[in-house]
Amino acid sequence: MATIRDVAKRANVAKSTVSNVFSKKKEISKELTDKILKAARELNYQPNYFASTLATKKSRVIGVSFNTDTTSSTDFHQNMIRGILSVCDERNYYLLINPSGKKRKHFFPIDGEIILNPETYESDSNDAIKRVWVGASARPSGLF
Repeated sequence: MATIRDVAKRANVAKSTVSNVFSKKKEISKELTDKILKAARELNYQPNYFASTLATKKSRVIGVSFNTDTTSSTDFHQNMIRGILSVCDERNYYLLINPSGKKRKHFFPIDGEIILNPETYESDSNDAIKRVWVGASARPSGLF
């Protein structure tokens, strides 16, 4: 499996230049971009999702939590998830679903979480994940 280092060597450029082409953090000339992409194709290079997640500190994953035991909100959940999926698709995000609704440490890095019909509004102040609570009848004080 080819690495970013292999692509840089083949294209005769720095690793950071290859990284900038794939991350689009910096503007790289069309000629240099084409040269790097050609080298990547020749080597069958695929950017490593987890490596880029560590480097950018963004996973492009949104979590959705809801309790599937509540029968009264089944249609609500399905409609919300369809809408969330549509927006994720438009914006190049993935969706990670937690159907138990239980708060748990995420084994997968997420950029934010949507909690449907929450029973509580618990938020861990040590947790940097942005959360949105949807479907509750009353808004708790101090959170918004």
